[in-house]
Amino acid sequence: MIRTLCLLAHRPDRDRAFFQRYYEERHAPLAARLFPFVGYARNHVEQGEAFDWDTISEFMVDDPLGPVRVMEGPHAAIVRADEENFLDHARLVPARVEAHLFSAGPVTDGEERRLAVLIEGERDRAMTWAEALARDRAGVSLDVIVGRDAAFPADAVFWLSGHDDPGPVPPGLVAKALRMRRYETDMVAVKHDLENEGLQ
Repeated sequence: MIRTLCLLAHRPDRDRAFFQRYYEERHAPLAARLFPFVGYARNHVEQGEAFDWDTISEFMVDDPLGPVRVMEGPHAAIVRADEENFLDHARLVPARVEAHLFSAGPVTDGEERRLAVLIEGERDRAMTWAEALARDRAGVSLDVIVGRDAAFPADAVFWLSGHDDPGPVPPGLVAKALRMRRYETDMVAVKHDLENEGLQ
């Protein structure tokens, strides 16, 4: 399975609140129906957090060419027109990641809250930090960026359930913690609905 993170931001004439609301109410349902996602989630940056983007989206696919075929097919115009309503394409930053799960359990707390810790520094140090935190916490994972593009602001993204402070940053790492709220689309249910409608 191929896992990708994507940083997305609002159009210059919109704001974070509009962007996140439109994404959840309009764009995410459309994308879930058109793209061959195995997993699809949006981590919305909480209001007040200083970050150049509004959302970190997670996309999982079995076929890496599946999304390409959608964007070259008959639905491409629909997707692009909807994107123009809320996001700034010039600030979109995708990154292929290598996922590491350190402890099982829920990835959010009871209020869908999650902490994203953007890490710069050596991979081994980040892995050691994740292992240490996973001893006392559930749902600890680390996404290591594969072939990092200069535009992506981290070498890895460390995920923790809730908004609790992860504690001191180990020497040799630079970390920025972001409070987020996560929304996940049930892709099994989406596929079931499409089959019932005779669209798959």
